[in-house]
Amino acid sequence: MSGWCMPMASRFPTACGCSIAMSPARPMLWPIRRARATALLMFSDRLVHALKGLDVGDTDSVRRFKRTIRASFEGFLRFTHR
Repeated sequence: MSGWCMPMASRFPTACGCSIAMSPARPMLWPIRRARATALLMFSDRLVHALKGLDVGDTDSVRRFKRTIRASFEGFLRFTHR
């Protein structure tokens, strides 16, 4: 059974609005995909939060922004290296 022919009950919506089809041959892979997508959304939220707190004219704000971005990048690299 291909992903296009599956009934809607076995499809799971993602944050972008598309859906992930749960394959009958590999039913345990969708939670892993879902967890990875959730982790990427969390990284995105951290970057948005860092950008909202940035004031280019304030040197302390720029330092905090740089630290936050570096920490976020480090976490992202650890995440993708797993």
